[in-house]
Amino acid sequence: MTRKHIWAGASLAAALVLGTATGAGAVPGPEVTRDSVTFTISSDDCSQVPAGTTLEGTGERISISYERTDHEGIIRKRNTTHAEGTATDQDGNVYNWTYDHTFRVTNTLDDHSTYRGWFVDDFAITGDGPAAYEAGFAAIYADNFVDFVEFHPIRVYGDPLEFPSGPGHCDPI
Repeated sequence: MTRKHIWAGASLAAALVLGTATGAGAVPGPEVTRDSVTFTISSDDCSQVPAGTTLEGTGERISISYERTDHEGIIRKRNTTHAEGTATDQDGNVYNWTYDHTFRVTNTLDDHSTYRGWFVDDFAITGDGPAAYEAGFAAIYADNFVDFVEFHPIRVYGDPLEFPSGPGHCDPI
């Protein structure tokens, strides 16, 4: 094997790993978005927050999404999102919070507009004040990413939202 062949093989391997290959079979890299998050949640919205308590939260979120179309035209989407930050209640108590969700969905040849799959969601807030709690769910999920979303829960804890399609209760993100 010559140096030219070694270099060509190494270049192709690097291109495939880094997602820079073009042409048939190329898989695009993930779409990564970052943004700021703010929320307000109160005992009026969430049964886990003590009466008369309001939390004001801020933080940063990163979302990583992949989309791939197979040889039959079926589209598979997956997303993982993580957010974290701090919140303060009306008495000045400071909390740390984290949010995570993951979903994987696919459409079908019979219905290209609706994607179905699973969705896992978790919101947790901890701190010195009285409003620490956790809320989340695992669900069968359907979405057209325009004007329809539905969750059919498999497991629910902490009153995250009103099923099948919202609004949110104890999961403010």
